[in-house]
Amino acid sequence: MTDPGRPVLRLPDTPGYPVARGVTLPEGHEYTPTGSLSLRLGDLKVTLDADLGGATVESLDDGHRKVTYALPPLVVSGRYSLDVTPEQPQLLDTAGDLRPLSDQLASPGTPVLELLADDVRDAYLDTAREQREKLVKESDKGYTLVSTFYEHNEIYNEAFQKDAVSGWQAGGATKEMARDTDAAVTGSGVVNSRSKLYDRGSEGPPLSFNAISFLHKLSVETAVVLLGDDGRGGVKPAYQKAVNASDGFGRSVIAQTGNEKDTIVPMTAPQVHEKVKGSQSDDEPPAVDPGPYLDPDSHLERIAGTGTTTPGGLDEADLRHIRSCRARFLGKQAAARSAKGAVLHQGPCGTRVTGATVTAETRPEAGRHVVAWVSADIPDLSLELDDSDWSGDVGRTARERIAAMGFVRTLLQDALAERVRIAVANAVPGLTHPDLTGAES
Repeated sequence: MTDPGRPVLRLPDTPGYPVARGVTLPEGHEYTPTGSLSLRLGDLKVTLDADLGGATVESLDDGHRKVTYALPPLVVSGRYSLDVTPEQPQLLDTAGDLRPLSDQLASPGTPVLELLADDVRDAYLDTAREQREKLVKESDKGYTLVSTFYEHNEIYNEAFQKDAVSGWQAGGATKEMARDTDAAVTGSGVVNSRSKLYDRGSEGPPLSFNAISFLHKLSVETAVVLLGDDGRGGVKPAYQKAVNASDGFGRSVIAQTGNEKDTIVPMTAPQVHEKVKGSQSDDEPPAVDPGPYLDPDSHLERIAGTGTTTPGGLDEADLRHIRSCRARFLGKQAAARSAKGAVLHQGPCGTRVTGATVTAETRPEAGRHVVAWVSADIPDLSLELDDSDWSGDVGRTARERIAAMGFVRTLLQDALAERVRIAVANAVPGLTHPDLTGAES
């Protein structure tokens, strides 16, 4: 029974995620002999299994504080529906973990971000075109850089037009980064400040210009690999070349400027141009291993077992970002192509999550502490379905396929993290630690 004094969070219902096709149905079913299975989750709620404990408070500059605390076990409960539709030709390869499916549920509770005004956007584009022309005319290296972009522009454009690039707006951070870049290029400031952090909203805690830029690179590369997935563990040639070019550019930035995601070397626009002139780049960048993008979970398991990085030097944080991007990609495509069928089995579903934490920063305002940003970290989770009534080919196939659908668990993990983040940002009692609010001491 739910404690009436503790909050209850609601998660959005999911579309029907394709599970398998060509499944032999029970004798006498209206769709016999075979049908296609899909899985829906609904009525999902989250409750706390205990009260909040202590918190760690760290004093920062300008009266800001960083507060970190553990959440009690989170109990997720709801209902599932295993549906069946008549057999029909499908564009989806439902083998394994449904890799050719794509995209994600829209992040629940994320506000719609205001777009740039037309005149501002046009001014930014004019500045970008001027810089492009300058790069082309200044040196052979600049010409090569611009030419490489145009060579793969069709692939990159496809990734954005199909909404396959996850988290690009970054809660408004990308727009602010564009504003700062334009100001630095048209003025005399640095492009990538060492001290400034950009608020990413529901995407996570504030990060530097460099950190967000490298995350964006991974997001684009993940989208390109998934769009180009050939279904055989590889990537179609045009997409492979595009991801190679992106990775090669990132490596060139590190080698020529010393800038990495965690290392900031502030640079002005003229300094960037000088680095481009003197850059040493390969005519053909090395091939990127698509494995970590197609199956990040297996590489995360390898890192956990060996403590090493993956091919290409991706670390655990990189792989978790790729996994989230991939899950969103798979979820969106599943949602776009799902068709509700007849219910074959229904029952309760849920999980119990332990080890979740909240990290938040507060700022002083009118003599009180006000939450500036919040991040919720939810550990990897399982999903239990009551399958006691499943039998025959349907039961065996559904158990095997659902167990392999890791992207569904990742979507649930991301949705849970976002609901917790929103609740804490809105000071929901029972989830918001007392040290986050109240009068300044």
